[in-house]
Amino acid sequence: MDQKGYDNRKEVTLDVRTKEVREKGTDSGDQEILNYIISRYKALSDRQDIDAKQRDELIEIGERYQRALRDKEDDGIIDDLEGELIEKIEDIEEDLEDIE
Repeated sequence: MDQKGYDNRKEVTLDVRTKEVREKGTDSGDQEILNYIISRYKALSDRQDIDAKQRDELIEIGERYQRALRDKEDDGIIDDLEGELIEKIEDIEEDLEDIE
């Protein structure tokens, strides 16, 4: 039942990961983009047992990848950066396995 002069409708966004409801339009442009590859990259870049040069390369590629996602670059560019990041992650993980 609607009451004249009152509009109770509200459009919201439901974040299923955190089970939170956000008001429409409250997403900031600076919202951090998270995905599986980024979470792997961040976890790996925080490790202290990685060679400094490899860490620097990983961080550089990871930041370029995140920037491309945030700026909604062309899919081809994103795919290339994603492939480069995955390759670097796998190289570092392989080196870590050899050490252990």
